[in-house]
Amino acid sequence: MGPDGYARDAVREVAWHLHQSRQSVAAQLAEANHLCRYFPNTLAAMREGRIDAGRVQAILYGSRDLPVAVLPEYEAAVLPGAENVTRETLQGWVREARQRLHPQTLDERHDQAMEHRGVWFRPQEDGMAELTIHGPADTLLAVHNLVQEWAKHLKTRDGETRTLAQLRADAFADLCLQSHANGAAASTGGAATTHGEDADGNGTGQPAGLAGGGLTGEVWGGGNVKAFVSVTIPLATAAGGDEPGELDGYG
Repeated sequence: MGPDGYARDAVREVAWHLHQSRQSVAAQLAEANHLCRYFPNTLAAMREGRIDAGRVQAILYGSRDLPVAVLPEYEAAVLPGAENVTRETLQGWVREARQRLHPQTLDERHDQAMEHRGVWFRPQEDGMAELTIHGPADTLLAVHNLVQEWAKHLKTRDGETRTLAQLRADAFADLCLQSHANGAAASTGGAATTHGEDADGNGTGQPAGLAGGGLTGEVWGGGNVKAFVSVTIPLATAAGGDEPGELDGYG
């Protein structure tokens, strides 16, 4: 038996039977061991069908770096009523309990977490792709709110048929690519120097990244849209305490 609670040879054997990578199987075995060893009530609730695997994973994820000594208190804080709320609500409970029980301050953990920020691109089927951004909550919430406001602004136009989800995707791409084009225009004292072409080789007047992509630079065409972030601060903090505030829509 290894230090993670399972035999090393088990990873190779299970991975072979499931046709999964050893890394993926090792992570699943470690999670299962953590559940069985430290969360008996959560395991029982899952066996009885009161909570699903998604809620179990949310509970386990929040406990990933908590000291073993506080895990019973953590489970007692997040498990009761978990079957009666959405997973998002449960994740809020998890964040609150983790913040209260973690031996490190929020600032210390945030500084460590910032070391792992990044952007990842994953190809998808049918000519699509996925872009994932991991970064500070206040910044990314402001980005999301800005994209959402632009989407709602564009939705008010006559003849607009795209859904808000589609408009958010288009607005996000437009904001990224058009800001690059505007920067190029500013540096050259005129129009951006990189443009797309149509089927006849004529310039489209759009940055190359937008040509033929269904985007028209519409986000930069006007409107008074601004990013915003709402923060709720406890009264004790306003009076000089150090209790963290909450980002609306995040926790």
